[in-house]
Amino acid sequence: MSKKILIFLSIALFLYLFDWFLNNDNENMIYVSDNDIDFLVATWNDQMQRPPSKEELKTIIENFIQNEILYREALKLNLDRGDIIVKRRLVQKLGFLKQEEGVKIPNDSELKKYFDENKGEFRIPKRLSFNHVFFLKESRSLEEVKHNFLYNDENDFYFMNPNTFEQINLNKNIIGNKGKMLSENLEVCINFHNDIPLNISIPNQLTFVVETTDAALKGQTVSSSYKPAVLENGLNIQVPPFIESGDTVIIDTRSMEYIKKI
Repeated sequence: MSKKILIFLSIALFLYLFDWFLNNDNENMIYVSDNDIDFLVATWNDQMQRPPSKEELKTIIENFIQNEILYREALKLNLDRGDIIVKRRLVQKLGFLKQEEGVKIPNDSELKKYFDENKGEFRIPKRLSFNHVFFLKESRSLEEVKHNFLYNDENDFYFMNPNTFEQINLNKNIIGNKGKMLSENLEVCINFHNDIPLNISIPNQLTFVVETTDAALKGQTVSSSYKPAVLENGLNIQVPPFIESGDTVIIDTRSMEYIKKI
């Protein structure tokens, strides 16, 4: 009887050690799936406007693995605990999962049927746009002069003509929302009418640093919906999921839309 018990215990110990070895090995293994590689390549294409070379793809994957290693080490050190941003993201992701529960994805025929039955909801009414054009007796009475932005205070914005070094201040009501996009030494055009400043024109594209933005959800691709971000000047925009805090981006100042990362 004692021999049978000894054999049973030996088998149990072997199974325990075998199971421990497998689990311990899995914890230290980092698996890069085809979907992960597709996401990394798509992100690269969006930023660089070309596919990565073999060496570049190797570096991209190595960086991905390095980030995964650091992520796992951070979890072991419990660095996620007490982090309000991590907490918010987990709550948001759980909310997304709840919304997706029970949602039936329609097929092409169902989509076409719905569209045919609700065409009116997809029609966009005609729109009219207007441009303000000045008609002056003397063309020289309207003048556009380049200036460099210096600084601003509570009420005014100050500019300098780089040719004459003459300084001019414009009230914040004239500058409007463009004031948030001004940075030191930025070249702008001030429009004058009979030496009276009317407004300013800023470049169509400007570069800003992303101050804060949420992390991308797992499985979210470049083509999926954008996420909110706050720029260094406090303006709120929408950016692709791969944009992170500290990244430098180019913004269309006319529409306040993201153009690309640099």
